[in-house]
Amino acid sequence: MKKVLGTMFFCLFLSNNIFADDYRPKDLEVIEFKDPTTFGLKSGDKAHPINREKATVYCGSKKKFAYQFDSTINILEGTNAGKRTKNHRYFCSRENLKIHPILGTGGWYQAWGIGGKPKFNSGSPKRLFSNYSIAQKNTWDNEDNKSSGAQAFTGESKSNIKKQCKDFGFKEGTEKFADCQLKLFMMMNNNSKMNSSSNQTQTIITAEPKRKIDPSVWDDLLNISKGMSEGKSFTESLGSTGSSSSSSSSKIQCFKTGERISGTNKICSYNCMGSEVVQNIPSTSICALSINLN
Repeated sequence: MKKVLGTMFFCLFLSNNIFADDYRPKDLEVIEFKDPTTFGLKSGDKAHPINREKATVYCGSKKKFAYQFDSTINILEGTNAGKRTKNHRYFCSRENLKIHPILGTGGWYQAWGIGGKPKFNSGSPKRLFSNYSIAQKNTWDNEDNKSSGAQAFTGESKSNIKKQCKDFGFKEGTEKFADCQLKLFMMMNNNSKMNSSSNQTQTIITAEPKRKIDPSVWDDLLNISKGMSEGKSFTESLGSTGSSSSSSSSKIQCFKTGERISGTNKICSYNCMGSEVVQNIPSTSICALSINLN
């Protein structure tokens, strides 16, 4: 009979705690301290200031608050649930624990006196102590957000930012290169937190290109390509750009690539925008380093 009653007692305890996990925060820590003694005698004081100070300091070092509930000296689960222990139990969490994080509201057992049988108490054990502060919680949350932002500048994101600054033309190891990485990182973080809309103005980081090219030259190149695809010579195609771009009135500069002697003549070779142009001069003359092609 006693065995049956014991089994029923244990099952009743478990059934009353089925939903206990609903009250258990993810950052929960359980800590226990021995009951302080004076001249070898235990204090028996649940609210002993030494243990509360220890709990407050330890939990604070983890950026959490300390909590103590009425079941602080009782075994919480199992066949010995309700029996007294020699320790004082505290909980650490950043959340505001108003309900026992392990027992929930399903009730709990508490033994009275030496050898006394556990007595069932309905509801959640009363909260005896808490140093929770919403202002302190906000401070810790803000610190963690800043820390997580700094940690984001690692791995793939760091590699991508580094590559982009190199593509912009900045030299690695210079102050401008570091400034480029910082600005890109800040912009990446801001963009991830903002809800973009079509009428928002975004900041784009620009850098001086390695070479400056007159935009009108691209028009000339397109016209030359089009003319040569129609069977025209390079010179003919080049002449057809006169009406299409602002560079038509300017001459194209060709640079010397080589020279050779042929009889009494000297043949000077020039590179004009990718095509070779030659010029015959007397063998006693000197080839110019560059010429202008009309």
